[in-house]
Amino acid sequence: GAVPSAALAAENTAPYVGVSVGRSTAQINEQRLVGGLLGPSTTLATISSDDRDTNYRVFAGYPFNRILGIELGLFRLGSFSYAATTAPAGAVDGRVAVKGVDIDLVATLPLSERWDALGRVGAQFARSRHSYEGSGALSAVNGSTSRRKTEAKYGVGLQYAFSPGFLMRAEAERYRISDGAGERGNVNVVSVSAVFPFGGAPQRMARATPRPDEMPSASPPIAMT
Repeated sequence: GAVPSAALAAENTAPYVGVSVGRSTAQINEQRLVGGLLGPSTTLATISSDDRDTNYRVFAGYPFNRILGIELGLFRLGSFSYAATTAPAGAVDGRVAVKGVDIDLVATLPLSERWDALGRVGAQFARSRHSYEGSGALSAVNGSTSRRKTEAKYGVGLQYAFSPGFLMRAEAERYRISDGAGERGNVNVVSVSAVFPFGGAPQRMARATPRPDEMPSASPPIAMT
């Protein structure tokens, strides 16, 4: 049968942990990254890039009330690569990998008994590592640089309660990052999350016990004649 809405609402005020996985898409200026590696007599000829990867995040949250809570996370946004050729004949392959920690304020707006709308805004401290390897005219171009920087993040989503102890989310988020060479960029994330509130199982057990007003009444005694 249906889980009472009061029980699902109460679960949204319990601390929780969760894990998410999804697709990340980077908005990074690869031409500027490559340009920083070229000498005065070398020019960029062609460049191609792969700006998509899989992202992962584990998190824990604490609701202050039914509407507002705080969430801490550990994330890996993925690695984004490029391949460039130059004149005189040379080539350079590079990769930007991003990971870090975040803290968000999460707002929850109830839509129905099981559905909630989510909104979040927060800050994330990310490490972006730009590694590169050259050949031909760029054979001396090998190495890596990294940047650690605190930037903003925000997102929106939907949450569905399968039970008081198990919820699912679908979210879209944007992370502002440093690209590893000092330039700012974005990583857009679309993900699904499994959320496990603490105390879900005891609440389900509590609901299994009927209240006194739900107990079947005893049959009236049969009068003897």
